[in-house]
Parts: sequence; C-alpha cells; structure tokens
Amino acid sequence: MALGQKRVAVYVRVSTLHQTTENQLMELTDVCNRNDWEIADVYNETVSGTKSVDDRGELKRLMGVMASMESSIRKERQMIGIKRAKKEGVIFGRKSVVDNEMELKIVELRHKGKSIRQIAKNVGISVGKTHQVIKRC
Repeated sequence: MALGQKRVAVYVRVSTLHQTTENQLMELTDVCNRNDWEIADVYNETVSGTKSVDDRGELKRLMGVMASMESSIRKERQMIGIKRAKKEGVIFGRKSVVDNEMELKIVELRHKGKSIRQIAKNVGISVGKTHQVIKRC
C-alpha cells in the first residue's frame, strides 16, 4: 500500500443463486483502480435484500469491522484531545478534598500524638485519605 493510499471494503450482493456478483465486483474494482484505492476486503453474499442484518452474514461482518474502526478512531481522537488539554494546563481527575490548610492541620495533629482515626474525624475526611496525607508529608 502506498503512503496515503485509501483502503476500501467492497460489498457485493445478489438475491438468488441464479445471479452472480461478478459484474458488480468488476465495476467496483475498476472504480477502486481509477481512484488508486486498495481493496482491503471483499464482502460477497447471495441473500435477499429484504432479510435482516442477522440473516446477512457478510453485511453483519462488514458492520462489526466498521464499528471496530470507528471505536479505534474515537479513542485516537480522545487521546489527542487529552494531550492538547494537558498542554494547556487542564488537570484531569477528581479535585483534591484536602487543601493545604487541611494538610497542615493533619500533620500538626499527628505530631501531637493523635491517632489516624481521631485526625480523620477532627478534619472531616476519611481514614484512608488521612493515611495518604501523612504518608506524603
């Protein structure tokens, strides 16, 4: 595949076994060649167009591939957006429940010999968060 060359999927369908997809496939291959598109896969089936997607195996397979591709593109765009936001100084995640003043109070109470539970109750935060602050300081 050449750099920048588009990859396409070709879907051809006929309704009965008495018909053939050869003409459709030939025409679509010509279109791809004229536009310098690489045919990544061919989805070829013989089934009535009135059938549901569940009864049209190749169409269903083509749809699963498109959904996967769409998910991948969405994830890539999300990561680009997050990277840009971080460059602009956006901070992700929860806001801290412990500010500098609370942190000083926690350290002060610990130096006075108070237990973790007592400190947590006094400051109004969880025991786990109190542990985190003490460990950090």
